[in-house]
Amino acid sequence: MAGCNSSSNNNATSTTINDTSQQAIAPSRQIPQITDSTNISPLSDSIDRANASTINSAKGNVNKATVSLKDSLLSISSSKFQDHRFFGYSQPDTLSKRMLLFSSFTNDVEGNPFHCPYGAYYSTTDMDSMQLKYVADNGSFAKFTLLQHNAPQEPVYIEKKWIDFEK
Repeated sequence: MAGCNSSSNNNATSTTINDTSQQAIAPSRQIPQITDSTNISPLSDSIDRANASTINSAKGNVNKATVSLKDSLLSISSSKFQDHRFFGYSQPDTLSKRMLLFSSFTNDVEGNPFHCPYGAYYSTTDMDSMQLKYVADNGSFAKFTLLQHNAPQEPVYIEKKWIDFEK
């Protein structure tokens, strides 16, 4: 079987079909379809499950974000000893729209596979001209205002279990 960069010319695999309605695509080469309800592809779904499982198996030994007492801004830095992975949601509900993602996993961040409107980042320092300012608690979530170029945008909710508040 030829690899991605192989120059092998195998007639059985290089047959051209002009009528695309008749063209069969091998399942491993199908383009993932984005579903309306979750806004993620099947590939993203498998990434989601695998990386969430890694974080869950860490049993609390994870890198958390910090909210500063000085300016109420959220910050998270990468740690080579602890992973992190959490979403910011449009509502205080993990089933609501995912607005942004912070993760130490490359396949979570590169290319924004979850199509988060405000992006996917390794750390808050990667957020160009954006910040999250803590506003209030909302049950098991913390409510933040997303600031873009210091202008308030919309609220973002992050589960409090991923945040340490300075004392």
